[in-house]
Amino acid sequence: MRNIIEILAFHDERIVPNWLYHGFVLCDISKVPSLRNALLNAKEKANCNLNKRIHFSELRSSSHGSSKTKTAVNWAKLFVEKLYQDMWFYFFGVNLRNIDYQFFGASSNGQYRHARIFNRFFEIGLFSACRFFFDSSIEDVEILQIFSERRDLGEQIHS
Repeated sequence: MRNIIEILAFHDERIVPNWLYHGFVLCDISKVPSLRNALLNAKEKANCNLNKRIHFSELRSSSHGSSKTKTAVNWAKLFVEKLYQDMWFYFFGVNLRNIDYQFFGASSNGQYRHARIFNRFFEIGLFSACRFFFDSSIEDVEILQIFSERRDLGEQIHS
C-alpha cells in the first residue's frame, strides 16, 4: 500500500444525457516536477504548442496526424512504460436516472440542485480514489487547497 503524505489531484468531468462522469489523476506531490517535465517533453516531441490544452473530446479518428493526437498517443505510451508508477487514474460514472433529486434540494432552485449533485459525487470520487490507491487505514484526509476552472453547470444535469 502506498503511504504518501501529500498528493496532487487533477479532476475533469463530463456530463452527457443521463450520465455524470468524474475522472481523477492523483500523484505524489514530490513527483510533480518530473511528471510535468515528462509530459511536456512528450508534447514537445509531437510539435504541439506547449501552451494549448488537449481535451479528449477534441480528438477524432480523422485527426491521427495532428500534433494534439500525437501528444495524446505519446502520453498514453509514457504512462504504460513509466508514469503508472507515480500517477494513478480513477474514473466513475453516475447514472442520473437513479438519483432521488429531492434529496438534493427543491426543484424550484435547479442550479443549486445541480451544483449539489455535482459536488457530492466529486467528493465521493475524490475520497474513493484516495482510499483505493493509498493507505485506507488513515482516518483523516485533509484537503488543503482546491484550484478550479470556473464552469457553469447550467442545465447539463437534467432532473
